[in-house]
Amino acid sequence: MPITVHSDFGAGDADVTFQPSNVVQYRIHRKNLEVHFPGSEFDTRGEATHLTEDADTLAILFQFTYPRRHPTLQDADFKTLASVAEAVGKYQVFSVMSMNTCQMRLRRFLPEHPVEILVHAIKHDYRELKEDASPYFARSPSTAWQHFYLLPIYILGFSTLKPGDLYLLRRDN
Repeated sequence: MPITVHSDFGAGDADVTFQPSNVVQYRIHRKNLEVHFPGSEFDTRGEATHLTEDADTLAILFQFTYPRRHPTLQDADFKTLASVAEAVGKYQVFSVMSMNTCQMRLRRFLPEHPVEILVHAIKHDYRELKEDASPYFARSPSTAWQHFYLLPIYILGFSTLKPGDLYLLRRDN
C-alpha cells in the first residue's frame, strides 16, 4: 500500500516528517514544533520519525502546533480524548497542557472511567484531576480496576499522590 500524506499536514516545505503507520505521513514545520514541544530540536536526517500513536490522535495533536483555532475536543469520545491526553502528556505539548483542555474534557467521563482517568492524572501529575477522580475511583466496583495491580499502601490519601506513588500495572502487559 502506498504511503499518503495527511491532507492537513503535507506542506512541501515542512522539514520534519512523522509516520504513525505504514500508510500516512505528517509533514510538520520544525518552527511550529519548537514553540509547542520541548526538546524538539532533534535531527531526523530527512527520514520519517515513527511514532506509536495512531493517525487520528496525531492529526488532533498536530492541530495544536499551528497558529490557528485549536480543536475544543468538546465532542470527542473517551477513547479519542484519552489517547490525545496521553500524547499531550507524553510529548509535553504545553499549549494544550496550560489550557487544561484534555483535563477539563476528561472530567465528564469520570463516572464511567474513573480508573483510567486517575491513572492518567497520577502519571502526568495533574493534582486537581487526581482530586476529582479519587472519589469516583473509591466508589467504583473492583471490576472497574481488576485489570490493574494496585499497591495497597498507596490507596489512602489520593489527593496527595505524586507521580510514581501509585504503581498501576496492566495485567496484559
